[in-house]
Amino acid sequence: MGDTSNAAVDARSIVWLESLTEQQKSDILNSTLLAQLSADAKSPVSDEENASEWHDKYVQTLSSLGWVVTKSASSDVEHSLVGESVADTILSALRADENADSDKELHESAARAVELLRPGSHPEAESVLNAASISSSAQYAGVQLAIAGNVNDSPSLTIFSYFYSSPDTITTALWHPIQDGATFSIKQFFVQIALNESVYERVREAVVGKLERVGDKIVSL
Repeated sequence: MGDTSNAAVDARSIVWLESLTEQQKSDILNSTLLAQLSADAKSPVSDEENASEWHDKYVQTLSSLGWVVTKSASSDVEHSLVGESVADTILSALRADENADSDKELHESAARAVELLRPGSHPEAESVLNAASISSSAQYAGVQLAIAGNVNDSPSLTIFSYFYSSPDTITTALWHPIQDGATFSIKQFFVQIALNESVYERVREAVVGKLERVGDKIVSL
């Protein structure tokens, strides 16, 4: 990614990167990509049960790389928040979050990440996100918003994950349209993590080595 990039698609994640060094940006993108690939290998996302297993493996892998979980939660998005598309529903859920007022900057960054990937805005990034997010049946998908921060000069991440099924074929994971009156449910996971950089320094080279052939899954925005 270029030196001026503050956002990227990282497989199924849209990552907002700001106020970080280039090394920290690289560490975030590489470690979260490896965690996704590890979770995909163990539990490909195809239904709600697999989504929970996938997310557990994802967080476990991040923990093994030096990320420390400081807060986590999961719930179903309330039906009243379901909008005309998955993206609209995610934006409604972000606005309705009980922490939206106290963490205004965080939630605004998450909303900005959604808006960055409007259909047609970044075709290559959209293609990468869809390929990573949509199940082989094209009836289930999962996307993430990962917002980076800086705590005591070390990287932190707040990750919002959303998984949903659809009776209609999913061709665009983030902006999939939701038919009026359709039965629709979306599961959300929330996790805040902070990186112990001294731990990650010991595994950085191994992480990079494992990702040598999958660099095309990271696209700057």
